[in-house]
Amino acid sequence: MLEDHNAAFLRRRPRFTPHFERFGMHAVRNTVHFGAQYCWTLGVVLLPLAEVFALEFTMPVWVALFAYLFLGERISRARLVAVGVSFLGILVILRPGLTIIDPASFIVLLAAMGYGLSIVMVKSLTRDCSPAIIVVWMILLQLPMGFAFALFDWSTPSLSDLPWILLAGVTGLSAHYTMAQALRLLDASIAIPIDFFRVPLIALIGFYFYGETIEVWLLIGAVMIFGSNYYALRAEAQK
Repeated sequence: MLEDHNAAFLRRRPRFTPHFERFGMHAVRNTVHFGAQYCWTLGVVLLPLAEVFALEFTMPVWVALFAYLFLGERISRARLVAVGVSFLGILVILRPGLTIIDPASFIVLLAAMGYGLSIVMVKSLTRDCSPAIIVVWMILLQLPMGFAFALFDWSTPSLSDLPWILLAGVTGLSAHYTMAQALRLLDASIAIPIDFFRVPLIALIGFYFYGETIEVWLLIGAVMIFGSNYYALRAEAQK
């Protein structure tokens, strides 16, 4: 009787891969994600914050594309509309032919592509791994990557920097954990557009704390990208 009970309990437990069965996927995902973070950080240094985030939020376009290619997720008509309008929003922000395009803009777009591919791989990993395990592998793999790059331009932080470093670490890990949890429950192409609510917040932070101006073209492009993806989110949610 006890053996039958234990066997039934084991069958009810969710499939869980805590060790090395999908190490290759973890390694590729974290390499892509680390490269995307590096490009994004470089973009923050070179571009206004609002422009960085507006371009970064083309990520749902890449998520939808990669999820279709690698996960077999269906791209709805609403999602196709969002992809098309988001692309037009990029053109409005960059205005090719009307102004000189800052090369840093393409670095941020590359970061958005990397984030999109990384998220699709996280979605795949959630089939076998818990969000906590995904975050643990992220720390174990990306910590030596970051340390190796830091050695080329090392600067010892002061004691006054430590609270901000800890805050960034805690909030960053929390964001990765909750995103992995969301991807476990939702299609990637539905979960990601919710992240758009960071756009107005970061624009205000850049304006009040760094004196960054917000150009009308940036606002128009950001609204196009945000609005089209929000429309897709609402349309898919109604179904």
